[in-house]
This record gives sequence, C-alpha cells and structure tokens, in this order.
Amino acid sequence: MRHSFAVFICSWFYTSFLPPFWPFRKMAGTYGTFFSLPLCWLIFYFGGENTTVLWAVTSWIVFWIGIMFVANAEKDIGLRIDWKGKKKDRDQNEIVIDETLGILITCSPLVFMRVENIYLTLFVAFILFRIFDIVKFPPARTFDRMKNSFGVMMDDFVAGLYAALVLMICIDVFNM
Repeated sequence: MRHSFAVFICSWFYTSFLPPFWPFRKMAGTYGTFFSLPLCWLIFYFGGENTTVLWAVTSWIVFWIGIMFVANAEKDIGLRIDWKGKKKDRDQNEIVIDETLGILITCSPLVFMRVENIYLTLFVAFILFRIFDIVKFPPARTFDRMKNSFGVMMDDFVAGLYAALVLMICIDVFNM
C-alpha cells in the first residue's frame, strides 16, 4: 500500500486502519461512521445561525472530495483481503469517506429540528445509518454495484437519506 493524500483523506485520517474488534469485525464502515460523528457534533455545536449553510457546504465538500479521491485511494491501497476474507481492489474497507458523507446526511435533520439530547440523537443516527448502510435498500444497492467513485459515494448518500427520514420520525415521536 502506498500512503498518499488520497488514502489519508478517504480513510478519514487513517482511522479506518484500526484493527477490527468484536462485534464490529464484519462491519467495515462502522469506524468511518463512528469517527465522523465528531464532525457532525462540531457543526451542530458551533454552527450557530449558519448551521444549515455549514452542514450543506461540508456535505457538498465531502461528496466532491470522495468523488475526486476515491479512485486514487483504491489504487494506492491496492488489492486487499477484507475482514470477511474477500479480495477487494475497489471500495476497500479502509475507504470510509463515503461513511462520513452518509452520517452527515443522516444527521441533516439536526439543522432544522430541535433536539433535547444531542448525544442520544447522534447515537440513534449512528445506529440507523449503519443499519441502512448494511441493508442497502434500493437504489443504494444499484449504486453499490457501480465500479466508480460516484457509486461508492452515492450508496452511502442514499442510506443516509433513508436513515435521516427515520431519524426525523424518532426525534418527533420520542421527543429526543
């Protein structure tokens, strides 16, 4: 593997290279999602009157960084055996910038809904996004099968949309 700026960014600052531990051995995106939560919290906490704009701009930047760098990161990481024993030369487990985008999209209701407990809400967002990212309801599955950076980013974008919808319901129903 060649260490490059693309790998640094797409592995979310190398956090995805931490060794997996039980019960997360077969859930590659869990680290990327977990280590992206502080970004969501920072935007929510420090955004003030500009939270909506800051959230939108950050999400847009993460999306385009992923589009621009995922292919290079895939190449630099090279052929890897994933945590399930499967050989992968694209969208390797170490590429988690797509999870960063997904959790940003999942947490988007926080910019326009009042929440009582931000930590509980972020925890629920984390769980919901991981469920929708693993299950891959249509059209996420279609994007996941694409062999390009756009597909890598979009399957998590779609999972984030589904999770955001459920999160809005949870915030409203459970008064989180």
